Amino acid sequence: ILILQFRDLLYSLSASIGAGRHMSEALFCARTDLALLYEEGTPMLEELDRINWCIHASNENEEKLLYDLGKRSGVRDITAFAEIYYICLSTGGDLVRVVGITSQMLLDKLTIVQDIRSYTAQKRFEGKMIAVIPPFLLFFLTLTSPEYLLPLYIGTEGRILMTLALIL
Repeated sequence: ILILQFRDLLYSLSASIGAGRHMSEALFCARTDLALLYEEGTPMLEELDRINWCIHASNENEEKLLYDLGKRSGVRDITAFAEIYYICLSTGGDLVRVVGITSQMLLDKLTIVQDIRSYTAQKRFEGKMIAVIPPFLLFFLTLTSPEYLLPLYIGTEGRILMTLALIL
């Protein structure tokens, strides 16, 4: 949830910085933007409240607060963004372009993760279906044609075969 909300935060920051705002102003505007998308009490809104309070009340710098958010959340993408932001500030990089590229890369990464989850869920469902089919076929054959399965239960070879099939 935090990663998805962080992606939306990056879009808002990109638009604000592109409009000429400083990062501290952009973070304040991002809080307003995200409040339109998410309910109060969501993780990113609470974090933005904390960051904005620290900027305005304690006069802390935003790069430390963003890095702290990344460390506390355990989300590598947030920490990487904070590091990139710090590098852009210290080297005079194009912050608008960096934020835009970062948000696009994050969106691509999230799309890939969702695709992987979708494919693995589909394969798990197929595995469950494959596990259900043999007992269903055995039950169906027992009901419709019991003489067809009779050799598997009477002879020694049939019992050994059925025991192995049960074990497998």
